[in-house]
Amino acid sequence: MKNPITEVREELGLSRRQFALAAGVGYAELWRSEAGYARSLHPEVIQFLKQKGYAGDPESEYACWREELGNIIRSGVNNEQLGSGEGPSVVSQRQEKEGM
Repeated sequence: MKNPITEVREELGLSRRQFALAAGVGYAELWRSEAGYARSLHPEVIQFLKQKGYAGDPESEYACWREELGNIIRSGVNNEQLGSGEGPSVVSQRQEKEGM
């Protein structure tokens, strides 16, 4: 499962900094979107994606991806299963502490 914004950015061969600059948003705004913290995409990002020929609906595809990510996190799946390889998730660490 990959964030649709990250996927497009990588297909364009742009770093986060380059993408943010081209879209007219700050690096932090783009990072929040790629990490799933932003509830919705910044209008400038949507406009940039459409200018680059994005065929789908970036807002709804991002919302679906974010919902799927939330479901995985709530189910206690660890980060390794998400593909980051950064060790156990916060949920599984909390469960271990509580003796679950």
